[in-house]
Amino acid sequence: MNSSLRFAVQSSLRLFLFLALLASAWGQTSATSGRAEVRGILGRARVAPAGGAFAVLRGGAALSTGSIIETASESAVDLYLGPAAGVLRLTQGTTVVIEKLNVTGQDWEVELDVRQGELLGKASAVPGSKLMVKTATNLSVVGEGQFRFSARGYIVLLHGKILVGTSPVKGEPVTTPLLAPPAVYYSPTEGVRPAPPALVGEVKNQTRSKLPKR
Repeated sequence: MNSSLRFAVQSSLRLFLFLALLASAWGQTSATSGRAEVRGILGRARVAPAGGAFAVLRGGAALSTGSIIETASESAVDLYLGPAAGVLRLTQGTTVVIEKLNVTGQDWEVELDVRQGELLGKASAVPGSKLMVKTATNLSVVGEGQFRFSARGYIVLLHGKILVGTSPVKGEPVTTPLLAPPAVYYSPTEGVRPAPPALVGEVKNQTRSKLPKR
């Protein structure tokens, strides 16, 4: 097999796997169950259930599929998804939609749309479980590890595995694997680069302290 044909076959295989991934995970519309518990709040935040109006978000609240969470300036929220999915932190000025939330014991399927701001978390590897994060420029599957997602599509991975999928206006979808350590930084325009120490420290500091229970 010559090099051009081999490249064509490999590209087709990657495209097939990527589309199969989206069809089996993000594209599912079956009924889901599960709750995300608000473990901590700093400052002000609000939530709207699926099809409902916004109300003040309180500590201990249980959120389900379709919920929209918004944090104000100088505010943050911690959402607990179970022992494997762990705690996700929404920083100030963040808007996240829970597209899918199915958590049963150690098994979990979570799909989030980060529309504004940043989302941080740490997830454990559990066979058959998945965390998918959608931003303005990409769709990612988190295998495991500690990470930060920006609504603009930037990703910081301190350790673990993430598969990033992008769909350009012209051409085929592209998948980019992120593996750490060492810590890596993904840019929608520049691809994968080593994460500078200052950026690694910034991400660690954002999750170092616990938020007050309110």
